[in-house]
Amino acid sequence: MGLFPHMHTLGRTLELGRTGPSGAGCLVRVPRWDFHWQRLYFYDQPVRLDPADLLTLRCSYDTRSRDEVTRWGEGTQDEMCVAGLLVVDP
Repeated sequence: MGLFPHMHTLGRTLELGRTGPSGAGCLVRVPRWDFHWQRLYFYDQPVRLDPADLLTLRCSYDTRSRDEVTRWGEGTQDEMCVAGLLVVDP
């Protein structure tokens, strides 16, 4: 039905793609990530996924402003790359 991509303040791009029996393609592409403009994305028509589909999540970051090592974490100064999927079982 939709999805919720999520990163923190160092995030720059996010893309979720799929390959498999139900086809190949991009499920969401966020070319200019803005932490202050996060949203849920809903499809006009539901996207059917097959259990054998492979989902690939790719994110890019800009860490040039940091002197310390950037680690995964839930704090805003940490980073993450996740996508929540809004699914229903037909």
